[in-house]
This record gives sequence, C-alpha cells and structure tokens, in this order.
Amino acid sequence: MRAIGYDTTKKGKDILKVKSDMLDFISRVASNSVNVEIDGIDHNIITHVYRQALIGEILRVTKQGGLILSCGSDDIVRELLRNENIEDLFPEASPSYRILRKKL
Repeated sequence: MRAIGYDTTKKGKDILKVKSDMLDFISRVASNSVNVEIDGIDHNIITHVYRQALIGEILRVTKQGGLILSCGSDDIVRELLRNENIEDLFPEASPSYRILRKKL
C-alpha cells in the first residue's frame, strides 16, 4: 500500500510530498502529534496483521483531542471504535464517512 504524506515540521513553510508504504510512513510520525485521514483502505487489500499494526500506529500518532477522518475505510473505523479512547462524533452519519476523535 502506498501513502502520500506531508511534512510540515518547518512551521508550514516547506511541504514535502512523500510516497511510501502506509505503515512505514506512519511509523516515523511522532506520537500524539497529528490528525489522521484514512481513505479507501479495504480489508481485502491488506492483511489482518498489517491492519492491526496500522490501527496501532493511527492510535499512537493521533494527538489528544485530534481527529481521524475516514472515507471508505469501514473495517478500520469499526476496529478503531473498539478502543475506549476513540469516539464517533457523528454516529448517525453514513458509515462510509466518519469523523472520530481521540479523547483528551
């Protein structure tokens, strides 16, 4: 799987576009530092082990009170919601478009 990420460590002055494996990229992000967008990650294209590792990394890097935006990644959203520190801000919304928040 490929991911495109943006490095804004220089206060937004420089943006670096990176093409990398999702898990490799997110594993290099500082803990509790970002909001996360996940888009179209289908359970049929990644293994269970990879998905569990990715979920762990999403939980690790999402800042306290930060958002996890999802479009078409229903299986990952269901698994994220099993974590007591994640809440669904709009549970009545379409299951394909979700906004989750990591509790403070």
